[in-house]
Amino acid sequence: MGDMKMGDAHLISIVKSTEDDEMQPSTSSEVEEAVVLFVAQSSKHRDEIRPIILELCFTRIGEYARHNNVNVHMARIGYGTSLNWYTVERLIKKCISDHGVPTYIYYFARPQRPQQPLSPQPTPRPP
Repeated sequence: MGDMKMGDAHLISIVKSTEDDEMQPSTSSEVEEAVVLFVAQSSKHRDEIRPIILELCFTRIGEYARHNNVNVHMARIGYGTSLNWYTVERLIKKCISDHGVPTYIYYFARPQRPQQPLSPQPTPRPP
């Protein structure tokens, strides 16, 4: 495959399981599925995603989806980076969904931290 470069998008078709497989079959047995890996982060600056690179990736994904009449499903990306969600959302709209490609974004709940009191609380004394 060679090294991927910033802005590349690599499509990987998912091979369906057979009856002989011990793994659970896909829930969407009538639909062909694929995964796209896109390179939008540098190995040197992992907390930074440049919008121009992300736009290039989304444009490639959008063109493929449009020409192959497929939907795009993705998790919300950009958490923990210098990129804000509003920018990502605008790029998805511009490069993918505005061209008639059904697009679904999945939001996953962050783990909740236990609540700690703001000030020290007295410990109850046994009777």
